[in-house]
Amino acid sequence: MKKFLFFIAIIALTCSNVFGQIPQYYVGGLGTGSGNSFPFNSTSSNQVQLLYFTNHANPINNFNAVPPTGFITKVYIKPQSTGTFSYANVTIKMANTTLTTLTSGTWNSGLTTVYSGPFTFTATANQFTGITLNTPFYFDNTQQLLVEISQTASTGMILNFTNGSPNTRMYGSSTSGSSNGADQEVYHFGIDIFAGYPCTDTPKSLVNAPVRVCPNRPFTVAPATFYANATYLWQYSLNGFTWSNFTGPMGLYGDIVDSISAPKWYRCKISCTANTFSYLTPARMVDISPFYYCYCNTSTATSTSGLDVGNVKVISIVTGAKKLNWGNGSPLLNNSNANKKYSSFQDSVAPVILYRDTAYRAEVIQINSASSPAAGIAAMFIDYNRDGQFDTLTERVMNKAITSPTGMDSNTFVVPNNAEIGLTGLRVVLRDNGQSEPCTDYGSGETEDYLAEIRYEPCSGPANSGNVEGDTSMCVGYDYVVYDTTYERRKSEINRTWQVSADNVLWFNAPSGTNKDTLMRIFAGQPLYYRLRTDCVPSTDTTYSAPMLVNAKAGYKCYCFSQAIGGKLFDSSDIGAYSLAGYVSNDGGAHLLNVKATHKRQDHTDESPILIDVDSMYAIKVFHTMKSDLHGDAKITIFMDFNNNHQYDIPDERVFTGFTSVGNFTLIDYLNVPKTTILNTPTGMRVILNNDIAPNVPSDEACGTYTSGETEDYIVKFIQPFPASINEFAGINHLSIYPNPTSGKFRLEFSGSRNVDKVSIT
Repeated sequence: MKKFLFFIAIIALTCSNVFGQIPQYYVGGLGTGSGNSFPFNSTSSNQVQLLYFTNHANPINNFNAVPPTGFITKVYIKPQSTGTFSYANVTIKMANTTLTTLTSGTWNSGLTTVYSGPFTFTATANQFTGITLNTPFYFDNTQQLLVEISQTASTGMILNFTNGSPNTRMYGSSTSGSSNGADQEVYHFGIDIFAGYPCTDTPKSLVNAPVRVCPNRPFTVAPATFYANATYLWQYSLNGFTWSNFTGPMGLYGDIVDSISAPKWYRCKISCTANTFSYLTPARMVDISPFYYCYCNTSTATSTSGLDVGNVKVISIVTGAKKLNWGNGSPLLNNSNANKKYSSFQDSVAPVILYRDTAYRAEVIQINSASSPAAGIAAMFIDYNRDGQFDTLTERVMNKAITSPTGMDSNTFVVPNNAEIGLTGLRVVLRDNGQSEPCTDYGSGETEDYLAEIRYEPCSGPANSGNVEGDTSMCVGYDYVVYDTTYERRKSEINRTWQVSADNVLWFNAPSGTNKDTLMRIFAGQPLYYRLRTDCVPSTDTTYSAPMLVNAKAGYKCYCFSQAIGGKLFDSSDIGAYSLAGYVSNDGGAHLLNVKATHKRQDHTDESPILIDVDSMYAIKVFHTMKSDLHGDAKITIFMDFNNNHQYDIPDERVFTGFTSVGNFTLIDYLNVPKTTILNTPTGMRVILNNDIAPNVPSDEACGTYTSGETEDYIVKFIQPFPASINEFAGINHLSIYPNPTSGKFRLEFSGSRNVDKVSIT
């Protein structure tokens, strides 16, 4: 599919303009003339439609040159007066059309909105001034351009016009949209068009997509830079490394629309059609939003005029502290900012901190774009049970009619003592009439969304710091985790800080160790102590947990570095279970969709050594688990340090190599233990599962890092099996040994057909 141009999403609620701008394409010349004001009368609400020609078929309203097919990103007007002009609510719409004249009494519909919002600019008489569009408009240069501009209130310039034919101007009331007449004049107007970057070199672009989205709600993914004469092939991935082509429809901007219920990655291959240049963009992941961003999105006003939420407060009854104080409730009337339908402050305003079993007062102040007050219904909802829905019976904390001259009303509420702890949604709905529901559209008013954080009641004295647990002996180079989950969890306003010490005397705050349950570090060989400091802010009390020592592991337990390093994104496989010589290690779970398949290495070397007889055959079993729902083959290798030289000698000490498959993800095989081993000495055994099934050093030589899989380390001890009975000897019978078992001294008795002078016993 050929793409011509680019797409830019720019939100410009208030535009500042530069004097003397010259459009790429314009109507009416660059000099003075019978210019337009906006182009409509400034003394009342108006709506105007203007027809501009692109092929010079009309001598009046045609551009100075034929604009190319492309995206209109900016429009220009030429006021007749110098000054600063403000418009409360301007809307600009556009359409491609085959019309060559406008018919009196017929208002054209179906235009696309390209700009909406307040507009203030400082202009110089008879000079173009520009307006950047909220949404660029795709313009087809084989047709005429139909432009509609409307406004609800303004102060400034006067409109002049003359009649003519063909009709290129329609004007009327912006509220009714009905046509009152038709006339013709040169209305100075200009446009900027971006026709796409030339595809004469390797194209470069990124993926424009939201960071997070709500499940199953459509969203747009688009290339950040568009090239002329290029094709766009979109691909997606469910895991970040396995890709499929996107088969859905493509928009004019090279964009696609998708909806997801799990994280998804997107990338785009851009190929120039006139040469062999192509480019594959970096991948962009779109994540799933937490529930508190995904409440029903149907709560919005249908009109931008009339009532709006001016100010919202949540005030503690006990302390008088303002937990929320957002917005401006002044002026109450004739407020040009009363033009919203829905506003989200979930990211721009800090969460409202609310404590269980505590009383608060909610206040809502309305503002109005009109000159006289109007009654409104103000409601506030808090999702106490954090189920992603607002319950009108138990979670509506305010529902009041605002009729007072101040435009404000309030209500007192108490956070229930069973409210779920954590972030949740807080919604304010102000509407002109009817019952305030959390998920219903209405006429005039506004819905505002915030976040609230439900907490336990604050602490009032020393808090329990709990017990530190985690890895206590480490080999150099490996990461380890210490954690504390037994601290005081049913009180708030407690600060927790991890501290570290080399001697259990001098303590220092651990970097990035504030208010965390776990602390991950890499062992450098220095033994370190860890403890958790707990501070109750209201009472200024401080307590400490008992310290825990992370010490160096005994040298014989440490072999070369080996582990998966793919991380959360790319590490998808684990050793789910392993058994040998009666020893069993089992993490549990199924082969696929195993939430426990997250390890990069597990260290079993502090467990008792696995006893293995030399010159014997043993069954080995390895169970392959994965966190994804799609199987991936893996290579499994096992190593044993027979000669106890603290390294795995290849190939003699690589005792097993096998491969899992979609139909065989539990490997069962046998291995022989050679007689020539070091006996009765703890030595190493390593098991590696690697999704890279090709020959590779980390799998085949036991040392190094790899992307996906797991390493497990064990200690084994090789022993010589003792005979279970005594064999028959020629000329000797009735042989017995006791006590059995013996502690060192024993008695041997036998009878024979002849005298024996010397007996040797092993």
